[in-house]
Amino acid sequence: MPRESGLQRDFRGLMIALGATILLLIAIVIYFKIDSVHKDHEIQRQARAAALRASRTHDALCAFRAELADRVPPQQRKLNRSRKFLDDHPDGIPGIPPSLIRAGIADDALTLRRTKRAVMTLSGLHCQ
Repeated sequence: MPRESGLQRDFRGLMIALGATILLLIAIVIYFKIDSVHKDHEIQRQARAAALRASRTHDALCAFRAELADRVPPQQRKLNRSRKFLDDHPDGIPGIPPSLIRAGIADDALTLRRTKRAVMTLSGLHCQ
């Protein structure tokens, strides 16, 4: 069997190195493709979780707005009754001075304004 010349040995070495480089590049491409698919699945999972949280938050805010809106009429009636009571009893009643009644009316009016403001703030929600 004839011996390989130096040129043939160099060529064979280059072919082996080229083959190893190609295999390495294929392995790198496969790794990054698998990594990309994994990251894509993770992003999709996080997007689904965020959508679920957003839906639950929306539903909770809608329920909260409905509850606040239901509170407005009774608060308004209580405020009106308190004002009428003070009109009917401008000097208060024994044990309850008019200043205490006025303070209660001021507190009720503030509560009503804040409740109405909260309902208005949440009015942009599209609830069922």
